[in-house]
Amino acid sequence: MQRIVGRLENLNAYIVVAIYVIVSIVYILLSDVLLMAVDVDTGSTLLISLVKGFLFVLLTGLLILLLIRWSDRKLILSQRSISQLNEEMQQREIASQLVRLESIGNLAAGLAHNLNNTLTVIEGNLSVIKEKCHVSEDAVKHLDAIEGAVDRGRGLSQTLLSFSQGGEPLKELVDLRSYIPEYTAFILGRPGINVAYDLPKDLMPVMADRGQLPHLFNNILMNAVEAVPDGGSVTVTGRNAVIGEGEVAALKAGDYVRIVVQDTGPGIPRPHIHRIFDPYFSTKGQTRGLGLTVAQNIARRHSGVILASSKEGGGTSISVLLPVSKELPDQPIEFKRRTVDRRKVLWMDDEEAIREVGKELLEQLGYEAQVARDGQEALMLFQEALPSAPFSVVILDLVVPEGMGGEETLDKLMRLDPQVRTVVCSGYSSNPVMANHVEHGFSAVLPKPFKLEALDHVLRDLMP
Repeated sequence: MQRIVGRLENLNAYIVVAIYVIVSIVYILLSDVLLMAVDVDTGSTLLISLVKGFLFVLLTGLLILLLIRWSDRKLILSQRSISQLNEEMQQREIASQLVRLESIGNLAAGLAHNLNNTLTVIEGNLSVIKEKCHVSEDAVKHLDAIEGAVDRGRGLSQTLLSFSQGGEPLKELVDLRSYIPEYTAFILGRPGINVAYDLPKDLMPVMADRGQLPHLFNNILMNAVEAVPDGGSVTVTGRNAVIGEGEVAALKAGDYVRIVVQDTGPGIPRPHIHRIFDPYFSTKGQTRGLGLTVAQNIARRHSGVILASSKEGGGTSISVLLPVSKELPDQPIEFKRRTVDRRKVLWMDDEEAIREVGKELLEQLGYEAQVARDGQEALMLFQEALPSAPFSVVILDLVVPEGMGGEETLDKLMRLDPQVRTVVCSGYSSNPVMANHVEHGFSAVLPKPFKLEALDHVLRDLMP
């Protein structure tokens, strides 16, 4: 019987119904003829009638069974189709979101690059004025105020770069005790929200990208703020932590800094807590973002991780674990003008204002400086000087829109002199070359904007 049902299931439903109708008609006609043939025997007639009824019920039941199984199969197929359609739509939405994020990131990176170039010119000229011009004490105060504005502009540039997710982190030593309050004040400074920071003095520094950290913490804090729309509390706590082998998935054993963001919102339902880092997932109605997904990606690029815990009615706790740095904060470097053994430095940049201030800064530090507008001119100057008075260091702008950029120039310089010492200098601090300059063949890195002390430090390291 199961074989028969299985074969019939593969037939079209209309064909089976037609067969059923034909068989039923033939069955009724033949059975009636048979009954008339044995009409003389009442017992036989009764038996045949019973068999006839039984077979008719059996045939009808078989048809109903087939129809039910067909409808179940179509319902399952329909549900699968709807599920697949929803998944495809979801994937398209995620792809669209990522494309939009990439577009915003590219725009932000371009704006940050232009801003960094402008800040480099301002910062450089401030250094020149302070060194060359005999200004009054009152004027120095105004110059210091301008320098403070440049520092704030640098922070704005880093915030812009936080929207650009390309490339590896350009890591430097970061003290989270001062960094977190400074870069999260805007998000948490909303009416009705009580903010508390608990960041002890012994909190270890981390090696991190200053342009990406705001995006990491602000995405987490935005979720905390949205969890208390009618007012509440958000607490940011920092502690040093030792993580054992296998204690936290995807983390190596070692010393970490744990930053915990705790809100007093309604909490996240248990079935949802493990999905909050999934792209597209949201518990906020029409809100469809990739905030926590991006934050998790940034944490992982810093060899860290983000963990979440929540209790319905008891708020949500988001923990960020980042590896500590054993390095000590850089001490201020005193620079002196080189009066003997003047080294030659070549500076290539496509912006005239940066070339001019760069030349001034190099001469202020005691170097003999020459400048080039692109890679082609830099190669020509380098080749001319190579036989008799070669350049000790070449500073290369990474991106030259209408000419040969830093990477291509480096490749050709290495063919002329494999021992050439080069510094990659750019406002595109999210570019992978800036994060891994040694892997790309550069001797050192100098992100824009920079202070005179940083330039002096880089050159002294290359020319002790």
